[in-house]
Amino acid sequence: MQLDQQHKDEIEKKLTIAMIDGLHNGILTQDEAVDISGQIQKNMQRIQTKTDLSEFLYALAFQWDIFQKILTIEKGEEKVKEDKSTATDIESLTKQGKVDEALELSKAALGGDAK
Repeated sequence: MQLDQQHKDEIEKKLTIAMIDGLHNGILTQDEAVDISGQIQKNMQRIQTKTDLSEFLYALAFQWDIFQKILTIEKGEEKVKEDKSTATDIESLTKQGKVDEALELSKAALGGDAK
């Protein structure tokens, strides 16, 4: 799924703030901050999809713990959107009288066996 520019800008701002906080709090060295800054700039230009963003955030959080919170929040927001979409689909199927299909979708969304 494509990623809109506003969301990219918000993530870039959050990453930059986390990096600056890490530098000010002595968690990062000046050299690490320079490296991170370059990675953020380079990668934010190439990121086009939510998958691209997710992969980049995982890589950053793996290297530097200061980005873990941003990754967690981003993944949580995506999960909420997916859940809302699934709930809407289940409601629509139910209104159409397709109760069995709605039940299967519900079970699948909950990780259960839809059979």
